[in-house]
Amino acid sequence: MSHRSHQADPRRPGHRWITAGLVVAMLLGSVLVAHCPATGPLPSSPAGATDFDWRRALAHLRVIAAESHFIGTAAHRKVREYIHAEAARIPGVRAELQTALASYRAWEAIAVATVTNVVARLPGAAGDRAVLVVAHHDSTPTGPGAADDGSAVAAMLEVLRLAASGPAPRNELIFLFTDAEEVGSMGAAGFLAALAPGDRARIATVLNFDARGNRGPVVMFETSRDNGWLIDQYAAAAPHPVGSSLISAAYGLLKNDTDFSVFREAGLDGLNFAYFDGLEVYHTGRETLDALDLTSMQHQGEQMLGLVRRLASADLGHVAQEPVVYFDVLGLFVVRYGQWLAWLLAAGCGLGMTWLVISGIRAGRLRPRRCAAALGLVIATVVATALLAQALWSGVTWLEPRYTQIPGEIPSSPLYLASLLVLAAAAALQGARLFGRWIDPAEAAVGALVPWTVLAVLSVVVLPGTSYFFQWPQLCGLGLVFALLRTAEATAPTTRASRPAQAPRPAQAPWWLLLCASLLIVPPTVLIVPFTRLLFAAFGMTGIGLVIALWTLWLTLLAPFLRDVLGAAQPWLIRLGVSLGGVLLAVAFAGRTFDAAHPTCDSLAYLLDADQRRAFWVSADPRLDEWTAPTLGANAQQQAIDQDFPGVSWKGYVAPAPLLDLAAPDVVVRADTRQGATRRLALRLVPRVPGSMLELRVTPANLLGVDVAGSHRDAAALHSDTGHVLLQFWTPPAAGAELDLSVPANVPLTLHLSEVQYDSRATQRLFPGPRPVDKIPYPFGWFSDSIRVVHTVRL
Repeated sequence: MSHRSHQADPRRPGHRWITAGLVVAMLLGSVLVAHCPATGPLPSSPAGATDFDWRRALAHLRVIAAESHFIGTAAHRKVREYIHAEAARIPGVRAELQTALASYRAWEAIAVATVTNVVARLPGAAGDRAVLVVAHHDSTPTGPGAADDGSAVAAMLEVLRLAASGPAPRNELIFLFTDAEEVGSMGAAGFLAALAPGDRARIATVLNFDARGNRGPVVMFETSRDNGWLIDQYAAAAPHPVGSSLISAAYGLLKNDTDFSVFREAGLDGLNFAYFDGLEVYHTGRETLDALDLTSMQHQGEQMLGLVRRLASADLGHVAQEPVVYFDVLGLFVVRYGQWLAWLLAAGCGLGMTWLVISGIRAGRLRPRRCAAALGLVIATVVATALLAQALWSGVTWLEPRYTQIPGEIPSSPLYLASLLVLAAAAALQGARLFGRWIDPAEAAVGALVPWTVLAVLSVVVLPGTSYFFQWPQLCGLGLVFALLRTAEATAPTTRASRPAQAPRPAQAPWWLLLCASLLIVPPTVLIVPFTRLLFAAFGMTGIGLVIALWTLWLTLLAPFLRDVLGAAQPWLIRLGVSLGGVLLAVAFAGRTFDAAHPTCDSLAYLLDADQRRAFWVSADPRLDEWTAPTLGANAQQQAIDQDFPGVSWKGYVAPAPLLDLAAPDVVVRADTRQGATRRLALRLVPRVPGSMLELRVTPANLLGVDVAGSHRDAAALHSDTGHVLLQFWTPPAAGAELDLSVPANVPLTLHLSEVQYDSRATQRLFPGPRPVDKIPYPFGWFSDSIRVVHTVRL
């Protein structure tokens, strides 16, 4: 019998359990730390006179978010006047109201409105460059907008006061409180259009603050292209910075816009901020002051003040510099480096992987077929867990359909997400254990590392800003593979018939090598877990498959190493994970609550076809509830409704409604001329209700040009994949909104004109009864609580 030294044996029970315990503790601790929002503590006592304090901003927010202040309402004018008065009373600040007829195409529709911005200026000592700070002062009709964007407006007033109370800044500070952001960023477009060329050239950088929820860290989620210098300033000035080039690159792929889009398209450099947690209250009546996380408000104000002070005194002559790869580490600091280093890291990832695989094969430690099988297992595990998570949630929503009527399908209980994360972790460990009898941990680790290696190399070519997210975990994975290759764990078949050719054992590695290698768990954890949290905040349970896929991909990178460290404890942890995940899921479902504090949403609109004198109730809900079902009645039919509700691509419920005496909007042809093959039409669209919106759909879409709000759009700018061109005139003047169309002379036009009211006080009177306490209107953007009168003209 041979004798083996216990001092160097990593399988010695004492060393094994100590190492396993420390690794599990380190992993859980890393996840908990990474999962905590990096907002910093909320000051319990008033801050100093030169520091941002949420209490002073809150006093402004109580006025701003007292009620919905949608464009065109009396509350909207009241909020604007309050902001102007508060800014004007700050010593040294010159505040003015800027009114302009503006237009902007943020999405399918070309939006037009007369906007009134509040512009507050703090002159700079140098006077040649300016910093523009932006937030919008309008809300949606379905909510008071405490988060979007009342908190940013309140913070701007406080930051402006603090900036004016100190020494005169080197650069001019312009605080722009824009109008009409919620209906198409027209306030920002109007501000730029009204600037003289010299004033526009003086704006060196833009800081925009917005929100897509009511809690969580304020994320710097978008930058201009040449962001190198700006990221340096952000890293130096922002307390608890949260942001990355991955988030910015991912946001750039989405069809979303804020006021920052207007300035970015105009060639201005800058940064865009928002907090994302709380999608379920976004643009709803629950976005109230009481529901706002004051920690998020404090975080927002601190970041705003830090950047404003730094940029106010900086040399803004060279703001645009080469783009960089950047990311925060738990909100403590920002790592940033040039894209040249990303290329070197990509080479290191590829070459390091190649070297380890070749050396492992030559040493007889790695078998290519087993590595390929491990790769297949990793892909299968990621796909299976993502599909399982989506299937489980589909089962939950089948049993409880009310979840589908919450924005993002985000339930009030966090146990749903926790249960799916635990089940995915158990599946990843089981996947690593599944072929443990014939696939060595090192081979399993190589298979798990292949996807990370491919992404680490390809990302630097396709989207360089995302490269860090794959490269640093891959490099840590290389260290884990190296540690596994140095251990004495080898394949241990149970039967002679199934026994593969044995690979020679490498030299025994001391137990501390596994412990040191476990430190490599931390970097990928602090990079991946916070992004997983943000991904869930952005998409909710509707994107749970994507969230779980990323989560599992991370776990498969660690699972072979954990399997080697945990040894006999692994199957018990898998059983515990499955049991715990199932219990959490059952507890969450059993404890589901829908009440005034946890409502679901529904939609109801009144549609009047003025030409046919027919009226309809319309609901875009996936299913009718106890309030909408009696209203529409037993004859409700599901049908396409995009003819009258552009942008609604799914079927809605339609049923006859009482015919009300509502006047239809009118189309007045001011001129109709032909010149060669071109026909020119001068139109006036006349509303019937003050503060309404006129929506004009022109079919077909092959227009040659449109002149509206003092600007011309040619055929290329009017391109549409929907077969029509859509224009929206918000709060048009009583005399009507004017536009000119240029069309081919031989093409007949159909003008489908709708007048829409979103004022809930006007629409609620039409409904047969009040909503139940556990129901609120869908967020603005569907058509909740609207009245729509349509009129069709053919020319």
